[in-house]
Amino acid sequence: MGDPWSGLSINRGSFLVSFLVSFAGDSNWRWSYNLRFRFQDNDWFLIGKTEENFAVSSGDADFEKTDYNLLTGVMIHTVGKKPPVKKNFGKKKIRLKDWESET
Repeated sequence: MGDPWSGLSINRGSFLVSFLVSFAGDSNWRWSYNLRFRFQDNDWFLIGKTEENFAVSSGDADFEKTDYNLLTGVMIHTVGKKPPVKKNFGKKKIRLKDWESET
């Protein structure tokens, strides 16, 4: 599967940690996972998360993206070429020191 680390960038007053992985046994499938953290209220907080799954060979047909904005409490879910679906999951305040990865 290789090293999933894709990079670290700093922009818009926050830092973004990125991962990109091939699914085991099938090099055509990829998933990416981006986490955005910001320093506010004298601490570091997770403010956003984006997950993507896609097949390299099929383009938009096999594409799924879920974007979570923890500050606004809005999730945007996109599958293929269908219109994005917005849902409100409620605002979350997660300190970096309390955050644990689901993966």
